[in-house]
Amino acid sequence: MERIKKGYGNDNYFSVIMESTFMIPGKMRANAIKTNFEGGGIVKGILIALGIRDILCVRPNMWQDQMFKGLDIKTDDTKVKSCAVASRIYGGEWEHTKNKQKRTGFADAICMAEYLRMKKAGLTMKEKKRR
Repeated sequence: MERIKKGYGNDNYFSVIMESTFMIPGKMRANAIKTNFEGGGIVKGILIALGIRDILCVRPNMWQDQMFKGLDIKTDDTKVKSCAVASRIYGGEWEHTKNKQKRTGFADAICMAEYLRMKKAGLTMKEKKRR
């Protein structure tokens, strides 16, 4: 990791965004608890051990509210919206269908990475569209 970081010449180059799932009281699923407390903590610990200190944990609704602004799609399905945003950012085909479930995870990752980039640059979706 040090060799990789040295190649960029800046320790602050690495930023990580992680989605922290929230749990509704009374409806806590064992899987959500395991992901948040065990998986999330382990990943954060590894990142810190590797010297990456810039870690942003956001709830899904935080990045989705920002990334889905101005989208002209009449659905509540966040996967469909993520695919539309990923297509707008990188082009290509990102439809949400049963056969392309893996792509929706990548679409979410693209949206989260773009959210982090915009947050670092101090932009919003409206400002980004103007440029």
